[in-house]
Amino acid sequence: GCANEALGNLEQAQQSWLAATVTNAPENRRGNPLVARAARYFQALAFQKLGQSEKAGPIFQALVDAGTAALKPAADDTNSSVSQPANVRIATAHYLSGLGLDGLGEKEKAKAEFNAALVAEPDHLGAKIALAM
Repeated sequence: GCANEALGNLEQAQQSWLAATVTNAPENRRGNPLVARAARYFQALAFQKLGQSEKAGPIFQALVDAGTAALKPAADDTNSSVSQPANVRIATAHYLSGLGLDGLGEKEKAKAEFNAALVAEPDHLGAKIALAM
């Protein structure tokens, strides 16, 4: 009865989390590569839910590293594959760092990054949602 139903839901949940560990958002696809990387945050969360923190940690750290790198001005921005205003790039970089820090358990640092994203782009929906959670 109930025990079998609960077990079925647990198995379904595990299958869903496992499916979420496979990302379909390659970082080099057309569009904004920083936004594509944000999908990796959810992949890492799925690994955590499956008890595979050893796989999640490096993904979260890679988000922090990508955000930090994106805040450094490139030597030649004219060859950038993504043309976007500086405030959008800065906000997205802070948002990525915030996601990574949040996943690593650095909640206060993550909050500061999300707030920095909103300073750069006050309408940044991802940062607003992250702060509300």
